[in-house]
Amino acid sequence: MSNISYAGESYAAKQAANGKGGRPPSSYAVEFTLNLPKGYRPDDKQWRQIVEHCLRETAKVCGVEPNQIAPTSRAILHQQKQDGSKQGTGDHCHIVIGKFTQDGEYLRNLQRKTVTAKMKQSFNAAVKHYCGYDWTEYAKTLQEQKYPNKRPAPTWKVRAAKERDEIEIQQAALDERARSLVGKARELEVLESGIEDKLNEVRQIE
Repeated sequence: MSNISYAGESYAAKQAANGKGGRPPSSYAVEFTLNLPKGYRPDDKQWRQIVEHCLRETAKVCGVEPNQIAPTSRAILHQQKQDGSKQGTGDHCHIVIGKFTQDGEYLRNLQRKTVTAKMKQSFNAAVKHYCGYDWTEYAKTLQEQKYPNKRPAPTWKVRAAKERDEIEIQQAALDERARSLVGKARELEVLESGIEDKLNEVRQIE
């Protein structure tokens, strides 16, 4: 954390010394939280591998080498009680990444959505690779733990909603078919009108 603070203060001092103006940094770091629901517990080695993987991928998006952001990054692991209850959070890791490297480079992309998306993607890939956890499974478990009192809809309601969707799809297809037939009927009317005009011309010539 002292490295993060020092790098931020150094950048602000250099900015002031150069007299370029502009607002000084309002904060020196960005935090990401990697969450797993209860029932999923990587060991310390696996968590270290997950964090290193995420930092490597984040460095690529920021256009720097991993060893440039490693000295100004910190990971804090919280291992929660695994008592089987659906309430409460599971194990999670906070990653704090400094906005400024020790050589004075400002990581402008760090607060953009592309980095957040990459962090999520990297976390899922790392958990799958190092722990064998499928994110679609633990995401569903996480949703259940987040809303423990949410009951599944009755079967008849699910079936009725499905039938309603099918009816709407069929109705949309029928509407499209009807519009197509109306368009063809109008084309036929125009064609018949043209044929009648031609016959009248023939009669006049005769």
